[in-house]
Amino acid sequence: MPSIDIRQRKVPKDQLISILRDTEVGWRESHVTPTSALDPKSGEVTLVYTANGFHRPFLMIVPTSDQRDILARISTFGADVAPLSQWMRVVTSDWARRLLNDSISPSFGNLAPAWVGAILGEVLIREPVELTEIPISWVHATYGYSVARFRALWGDIRSPHKIVDDIIAGRLLLRAESLRPPEGLAAIWFHLLDLQSGTGVSLVSPTSEQEIIRSALTEIQGSGTISEKSVELMAREAPDLRDLSVIETIGAEDRVRLFDRFVEVLREMTGRREAKGRELLRFAIGYLVGRIGAGETNLKLLNVISRNEPATMVWATTLPALFRPFPWGRAFDGLGRLILRDLLAPLHPTDIPVADISLDELRVIVNPQVDYKRLPFRTCQRAFALVELAPGVSHAMSLQGTIRHPRASNVSSSTQTPLLPNIENREFANTPGNGYDLQAFLADLQDVIQRGLDRVSGGQAPQGLKYPKKRATHQRRP
Repeated sequence: MPSIDIRQRKVPKDQLISILRDTEVGWRESHVTPTSALDPKSGEVTLVYTANGFHRPFLMIVPTSDQRDILARISTFGADVAPLSQWMRVVTSDWARRLLNDSISPSFGNLAPAWVGAILGEVLIREPVELTEIPISWVHATYGYSVARFRALWGDIRSPHKIVDDIIAGRLLLRAESLRPPEGLAAIWFHLLDLQSGTGVSLVSPTSEQEIIRSALTEIQGSGTISEKSVELMAREAPDLRDLSVIETIGAEDRVRLFDRFVEVLREMTGRREAKGRELLRFAIGYLVGRIGAGETNLKLLNVISRNEPATMVWATTLPALFRPFPWGRAFDGLGRLILRDLLAPLHPTDIPVADISLDELRVIVNPQVDYKRLPFRTCQRAFALVELAPGVSHAMSLQGTIRHPRASNVSSSTQTPLLPNIENREFANTPGNGYDLQAFLADLQDVIQRGLDRVSGGQAPQGLKYPKKRATHQRRP
């Protein structure tokens, strides 16, 4: 039984569109029901309402075999109510049973700060930028954010690899960047998930590099340092790592020198197909950056190697959260607090979705073979679509490769709100096609050119260049 009061109505799928249009009739004919009676039969759907008199359904339960057909029917014949996932969730019976609880709170244990670091590390390896320049939309566009949020809400019902595949599928539909996560990120996620679930215990005799890392992570989480035994195991795979044993006895300058030496050793391995100790060196470099002692400023040290070895940056942003108190309010120039807010936000089943569309509906509505003059759905932001991968788990997908709505169709991709670090944010408000006339646009453009000339020439027009006279936009009174 759900702990919230709900009403439901079974609707044949050929009557669904008319019922969705007339929400009063749909609610009046609904009735209180137990969870066991919610499952629809083939050819029908279950509309679920709150019992407090709000007349719009918050949930539609569909048979798995009919889901695609029902969404396609609504997209074709019910454009005035589509996409449904902008105002209600369309789920199968299995998801409905998971969702119909009083509230679902993400469970990270004490690993939420480490996930914040892993997510920001993924942002920083795209392109080195100052932390103050990173908007929260970049965070929502990372694989790590979606993996962390999904697993904290729904556990292991979907593997990180399947979550990544879903994101890539959505990006391909929207013609966005669809590259797989950088090398080494998935291994870091699995280590954090093991620690989160309590399976990341110290091994008696670790053999593989990943097992050695897992054992060292458990030690770092418990005592803040790596034991002599783990250092010795690392040194068997990469002899230079034996010097990690002296890290507690040397100062910051010597730790920087040790970092430089590890970086050179890792660089020498670049290009080799099989390089013994590479994973351990990546881990050790990230650990060492966190132990130098200057906080987030040290991340700039990794600019020389993070392009070719992105896992070093992610380890460097992740590990400090395991061995030192996490400054919730100040971490990463305050961005850490915003990421934690979104990661830890509880999910209530009656909440209206905040995404632009669900992945299931996106797969039905968008045809990747069609050159759209406008997308068949609206988005809240011009530069990206927020796609719900599962209830409460959304991913920001760039629209740079997709022509959007008519009001934005004449704006070049270089003028859109930034999603990835290499996209600039410059935009004229008076752009043709956005409801302004050409004369107003040219007047604005003339002002922009004149201000630029003033900055270059110190207020004086360069010799031989005359400013055009600005045409009056209204008649002078007699």
